[in-house]
Amino acid sequence: MKELKYPNGSFISYCDEYYKILQNSSDYSATVLDMGGDECRNFYFKAYGETSQLITDKKKTDELNNLLESVLDKNKQLP
Repeated sequence: MKELKYPNGSFISYCDEYYKILQNSSDYSATVLDMGGDECRNFYFKAYGETSQLITDKKKTDELNNLLESVLDKNKQLP
């Protein structure tokens, strides 16, 4: 099976925003989580002349994971 350019669990940058890949079965589109904790299905990695960039820096991915976990915890506490 072909290795994906954007693997599950990785972070990408698209149009100056960050997203976490939740479910990806192709390098065309995926289900992602934005940094506000909202799920987006059929997120396209390339659209409107912009292409997603895989975040490979371990320090940056750790930072994004911590930030996203904090947001998800706060969202759970909301009524």
